[in-house]
Amino acid sequence: MRENGAFSRALCLHQISNEECGKLEILGGYAMTVVLGIQIDLAQVAKTFRDHEAKNYANAYFAGVTDEERAARERQDWAGARKAFTELQAKLHKIFNTNKNASLYVNVEGGKFLAPKELITADHVGEMAVLNEYFLGITAPYVRLLYRVARNEDGMQDAARKYVERLRELHAKNPNDPEGAHHASFEEMVASVLSRRDK
Repeated sequence: MRENGAFSRALCLHQISNEECGKLEILGGYAMTVVLGIQIDLAQVAKTFRDHEAKNYANAYFAGVTDEERAARERQDWAGARKAFTELQAKLHKIFNTNKNASLYVNVEGGKFLAPKELITADHVGEMAVLNEYFLGITAPYVRLLYRVARNEDGMQDAARKYVERLRELHAKNPNDPEGAHHASFEEMVASVLSRRDK
């Protein structure tokens, strides 16, 4: 489509693909909730999957850490770090949603009607194609991981349960260092899975 000048359609398809990638991040959270034995509301899951904002916000987890968030983490300002990340999520959602809407609907700017073909350029599509390739590359291993968790390969479900228990334990001991608790718990989980695999 892009090669034929159908820029608005090409951009829209890239963004739909991006949102499907966001579903995988959301699905991973729900999957681990089930593994931990916690009930989930399937109607809520379906509603979340239809929510464009939720999927765009989920994709922000694949983005790099902003300078603002990194600085907040370094000074152990966890509320500030969350705020910086939430701002990034909102920014990315606005970019994705604005471009997708511009590719689908007639817009009005300065009292003038503008069709998608007048707003979406080859550069817009190129940027979205790069992002789409990035998201697809990041999420492909997630699909394999979900299959492995579902089959409990190398005791992955057991390891995940122990990870959460250990995370809670370490966080209770030192509530001011959530990153330290996460890294320690994660390293223990990886070591546990690798030891089972080597047997």
